[in-house]
Amino acid sequence: MPEPMSATDDQLRRLAAERVDRWIDDTDRRLRTAGEPARMPAQAWAGIPATRRPMWLDLVQHLARTGAEAFRRAAAPRRPEVAAQAFALLRDADPRLTERDAAQPSAAVRAMLEGLAARTEAGSALGALAAAGDAAVSEFVERAPVLDDLRASRAVELGYVRDALVALIAPFGQAEDVVAGSHARKLLPLLVEETAAGAAARAAVPDLGRIERECERGLRDSLGKSLGEQYRALVGPLDAARTAAQGATARLAPASAAYGAMLAAYKDRWTDPRWDNPYGAFEDLFGFYGLTMLRAILAISPEHARRVPNRLDPPYDRLRPDVMPINVTPTFRRVFPKGTSEQVLIWAFTELATTTIEPHRWLDTLERHLTSDPPTTPWPQELGPPAAPDI
Repeated sequence: MPEPMSATDDQLRRLAAERVDRWIDDTDRRLRTAGEPARMPAQAWAGIPATRRPMWLDLVQHLARTGAEAFRRAAAPRRPEVAAQAFALLRDADPRLTERDAAQPSAAVRAMLEGLAARTEAGSALGALAAAGDAAVSEFVERAPVLDDLRASRAVELGYVRDALVALIAPFGQAEDVVAGSHARKLLPLLVEETAAGAAARAAVPDLGRIERECERGLRDSLGKSLGEQYRALVGPLDAARTAAQGATARLAPASAAYGAMLAAYKDRWTDPRWDNPYGAFEDLFGFYGLTMLRAILAISPEHARRVPNRLDPPYDRLRPDVMPINVTPTFRRVFPKGTSEQVLIWAFTELATTTIEPHRWLDTLERHLTSDPPTTPWPQELGPPAAPDI
């Protein structure tokens, strides 16, 4: 029987190149498909709610593609190097492959050829890179249920904080609507900080959909890193949103109380309870003095404030038709001109509400004193204590 012909160098070189190309392509394909559902263990997603599994599967597939791309980039320029080293192994093998082995390899020869590329120095480095990609996918699949459970607990915490903030915003918004849509809008310049706190609270209400996307993006960017880094990337947006919402709640609570107290104080003093309309005299004086007068009315007691309009512009008494009411509002404006301080207006309104003197006589006496010469004329006792140092 004739001696089998040994394979030539050209045959071995072609065989080595073919086997290296096949090994690189097969490895690339295996890495790219490592995240496909069919290749996942049946129990891999058992601990993750079905509604969230697509996100985790997408992340696994992304990680698998990342590993495949890294392998592909490393392997592309090294194909000739791996092929040359594989050829060297075949050329130096003893016994040398025959032409038949090269053309129609037996099972033993095929097994040897399948591991040929990985036995080379360059192939071993590429194999280690591929193994790292496999390990990263397997490790992440194991981590996914743990990470999802941690994310779920943080999401529940955020939900509680969000609900508390929304519940606080609702009555605050109703109070804002009442103020902005009525004569109480004059209070707005006194509620700048409270209004800003309301706007900040609305901006701090967590957008759960956006936060979920940020969590996924953060986790995607941390793929391949440690469990701690992945955990921080995943829950970071949730924790940041919770902290912002808690801060907004802490600021809005006192602001809401102050807003409500201001509105209640205004209604108690400025609104005629019989008609739920503002007192005409107050609206008149507000147009004249502005916020100074508003602050003065809010600073005195509701009982005193409600007496002031009737003292300035008494209503017609049908039981006393012979007594004509005197509107002293113009006199009040003359005695207390524009620019009068808040302190003096507080004094004037309090005295006007409590004095037993008829308002027009009280104002006439006060006006005579203020215009008297010399200015050291003793203060009239019937006017009550003066408001120093403005009067």
